[in-house]
Amino acid sequence: MARWLQAGLADEVITGTVGMLQQSLVVTTQRYGLKDGEPALLGAAAATAARLDEAVKLSDALIESLFPAEADIVVRSIEQLFIVPSTLRLPIGRQAELKAFAIDALGRPARTSTATATVNVVPPTFGLRAGTVVSGRDVELGRVYRLGLRITPTVDLRPRAAQQGQVTKELETAASNPLSFLTNVFSSLLSDGMFTIELEVEPSEALFFTLDAIQRTSGGFFGTGIGFASPMRTGGPQGVTLRLTAGTQVDLFGRTSLPFELNADVIFPTGESAGGGSHVRVAITTGFDLFQQ
Repeated sequence: MARWLQAGLADEVITGTVGMLQQSLVVTTQRYGLKDGEPALLGAAAATAARLDEAVKLSDALIESLFPAEADIVVRSIEQLFIVPSTLRLPIGRQAELKAFAIDALGRPARTSTATATVNVVPPTFGLRAGTVVSGRDVELGRVYRLGLRITPTVDLRPRAAQQGQVTKELETAASNPLSFLTNVFSSLLSDGMFTIELEVEPSEALFFTLDAIQRTSGGFFGTGIGFASPMRTGGPQGVTLRLTAGTQVDLFGRTSLPFELNADVIFPTGESAGGGSHVRVAITTGFDLFQQ
C-alpha cells in the first residue's frame, strides 16, 4: 500500500476488515494517503451489525466517517425540503432571509451547511383603474365614473453597503440641516416602494392626487393615504383628502393581477367650498396591476 501511494498509483487507499465479536459483526475501515510526502492514516471508522446483510447497509455511513463532513462523498437523494421560517409577514419594501434544510429518507440532513436565500417584497409597479362613485355629496349612484393610474416607484432593494455606512453620518448632520435630512428620508420612502402614487380623474367632476401606503397579503390589501382634490366644475370636490383603501386581487397570467378596490375619501374642503364641511366620497374600481419581474 505504501509503495502504491509513493509511486503515485493511487491518491488514497481504503482498507477494511469484517470480524465477529460475541454475537455481532464488527466492520472497520481505514483511509490512507500521503501527508508531508509520507503514507499516513487519514481517517478510520467502525460499526457493528447483528447480521451480514445489515453490515452491507453500513457502507455509506462508514465511508462518510472516513472523510470530512464538507466532502459530501455519498450523494443521497432528497426526500423533503424545509424552509424556515415557513411564513413571512413583511411590509412592502422590506427583505428577510430564508433558510432551506434538505432531509433524506432516513431523516438526516443532506448537507451540514444550510442554504440561504433573501426574499424581497415588492408592490405592483404600474396599474390602471376604472370604476364608479357609489356615494358622495351631489352624487347619483352610477352617474359619476372614475379613471385612475397607479405608479409605485421602486429601485433595487439589495442592501447598499455605501449607503448603510453613511447612516451614522447622516444622523449627525441632521441637526444642522434638518430639511435636507427629511427630504432624503421622504425620497427613500418614495423610491423603495413604500408609497403608491394614485392619480384619478372623474370626468367633469374632479381630479384626485393621493400618496397611499398600502400593505399587501396573498388575500388582499389595505392602506391609508393623503392627497388633495381639484375641482373640474363649480362646486366640485376640492380640498385635502384622507383616503382609506381596501381590496383584493386575483392572479392573472404572467406578472399581472386583477384587483377589486374600494376607495373611501374624506374630503376637507378648502377655499370657497370650505363652508360646506367635510364629506365622504366612496368609489369602487377594478383594472389590472403589473408586478416587476
